[in-house]
Amino acid sequence: MDARTVTTADDLLGLSEPGYRFELVRGELRRKTGAGHWHGAVTNLLTEFLARHVRTNGLGLTYAAETGFLLARLVWVVDPWQRTVTVFRARDAIRSLRGDDVLDGEDVVPGFAARVAELFPAPVPPKG
Repeated sequence: MDARTVTTADDLLGLSEPGYRFELVRGELRRKTGAGHWHGAVTNLLTEFLARHVRTNGLGLTYAAETGFLLARLVWVVDPWQRTVTVFRARDAIRSLRGDDVLDGEDVVPGFAARVAELFPAPVPPKG
């Protein structure tokens, strides 16, 4: 499908190109490459911590980024190269965590807490 013809979310959902993800921003299609091995390892580690806590405490379900964040009250963006987690609660409630800072679930995932350093396997891989 020609990128210029994709203008709606329904059109976007119909796209499939192995190795790429797509985003629709103000009617413009943006093609993105996959996150890669290192990012996948870090994301998987965070998912394991979070899913175990949610399941153990009967808090509901956990979802991957691919499901979207339209209704999310709390979003964590993990940067494996900088070894940081950026926490978004609202457009003006953003904080960046690293090292011994504690990532917590606040009122969305009560009781969840992990040191940011625990989320990143060592050593840091080369970027690229």
